[in-house]
Amino acid sequence: MRNDAMISARERLGKSQRAAAAEAGVALERWVDLEKLNYAGCSSAYLEEIAVAIAVYLGLAVDEIAPDEVLGLNLTSTVVQTRTVSTQVLLEATTSRDRRLCLPDPIITVERAETVKAIKTVLKTLSFREREVLTLRYGLDESGKECTIEECGRIFRVTPGRVRQIEERAIRKLQNPARANRLKGAS
Repeated sequence: MRNDAMISARERLGKSQRAAAAEAGVALERWVDLEKLNYAGCSSAYLEEIAVAIAVYLGLAVDEIAPDEVLGLNLTSTVVQTRTVSTQVLLEATTSRDRRLCLPDPIITVERAETVKAIKTVLKTLSFREREVLTLRYGLDESGKECTIEECGRIFRVTPGRVRQIEERAIRKLQNPARANRLKGAS
C-alpha cells in the first residue's frame, strides 16, 4: 500500500524523498513510513506533528497524509488562499489550542530575520565544528530542530562529553565582548 496523494504531490514538486523530508523538517525515515502508510511505532501526537509539517510542505490536507482515525483526531482543513510561506513560519503560526492559523506580525518577523542574520554573522567567527554544534543544539538552522548532545555526538562521531566541551567553548567565545556586542545591537 502507498500514500498516492503524498507521493504525487512530492513528485509534482520534483523532489526526492530525502530532499522533501529535509525541506519539510521531517526525518527521512518518518517520511518513507508515511508514504508506505506505515503508522506503527509513532504516538498519535508525534504522528500529527509530522503529518502537519508534511501537509503544509506539500499543500495537502492533514487527513491526506494520515487519516483522522490514525491520528485520533477530528481535523478538517480548508485552503482558502495560498501563498508561499516557509514551513517553519506556518508551524509556529498554528496554535496548539484550537488549530487556527494565526500568521505572525510582519514587524516581529523582520526583527527576527535581522536577529537571525546577526547570529549567523557571529557564528561565522567560530570554527566549523563549534558553529555546527551550536546550530544543531539550539535549532539555528532552517528546520529549527534542536538535537540532543547524543545526536550531535553521533553526527560528529565524538562522545557526548566532547560535544559538551565544544559547546561550552563556543559559548565562552560568544560571550567575548567583541562578539557579544554584535548580538546586543541585533536584539
